[in-house]
Amino acid sequence: MSRGEGWSTAWRVLLAVGVALLLGSAGIASAQEIEPNDFLPLPDGTNVNLGYFVYGHMGSFVTPDGTNVPSSSANAFIGVERFAHYQYMFDHPAGFLVAQAFGSLSNPTVGGMNLGSVTGASNFNLAGFFWPYADFEGKQYLVIGAYLYPPTGTHNRDRPLNFAALYQPNGESNWTGDLQIGWEHGIGEQFSYDVAFDARFFGDTTGPIQPGIPLSVKTYHDPDYRMQVWFNWEWTRALRTAIGYQGFFGGLDHFSTPLTGTVNTGKSFEQRLRGAVTLFLSPQIQTVLEVNGDVARTGGFKQTIGTTLRFSYFF
Repeated sequence: MSRGEGWSTAWRVLLAVGVALLLGSAGIASAQEIEPNDFLPLPDGTNVNLGYFVYGHMGSFVTPDGTNVPSSSANAFIGVERFAHYQYMFDHPAGFLVAQAFGSLSNPTVGGMNLGSVTGASNFNLAGFFWPYADFEGKQYLVIGAYLYPPTGTHNRDRPLNFAALYQPNGESNWTGDLQIGWEHGIGEQFSYDVAFDARFFGDTTGPIQPGIPLSVKTYHDPDYRMQVWFNWEWTRALRTAIGYQGFFGGLDHFSTPLTGTVNTGKSFEQRLRGAVTLFLSPQIQTVLEVNGDVARTGGFKQTIGTTLRFSYFF
């Protein structure tokens, strides 16, 4: 390879990495990610306070076009606070929730270049949910949820990474919405399954592609879609285990600059396997421990191993 070809290849990789980071495709868990049996409606007037502690080790970085960038890694340390209230409407279970995530991405490195640790808060989340069908005797529940993320998170245009953008694509300075449909079905005394499908919609952003690079870029992220599945087994009234899957699909990324015009950079894609243990310490206190890892990824950091610990208090 000639020196000119080498610089051309390096520039394309740098541009793809920069766009992936600017689009926020290194994303982590968002508020509509479900844990086992989350679609079971609670009694009228119930409140739930939920605290999450999330860790993720990313051992590689993959651009949206599928290029694996060597010498790449990162560690995520995230906390999430959520509050949910259940209130029946028109004789059907319903409710709302608010959520806020905060934390850091420690020593993110792409291609051997340390981009500097990122700390801050995500965009605030507001959501409402409604069960048009809830058969308590048949253990069948259909729920519809709507999530809104106004641009309230931590963002600094002079940094290559921002926490708000890491939490959701294009998340740094735009509005984002999500529509989720979920189904839970209990079969027999011990087995149940959860299925969720959601579609996310994103606003556009404009800013520098990287600090020090005099190139303004407008980014677009087409709607993406997520499928989540949990298969649950209840050993006792207090102890449950589950195995699950999560996959993101669609979400074609675009960017536009004065030099390049509009360019499609590829799709963000993720497939993740999950396992969880749920334990009730008392009728009011529940803990969930999840362990997960990506089996396929494009458009961001690939998570080698991740854990989520959730504490829930019902009152």
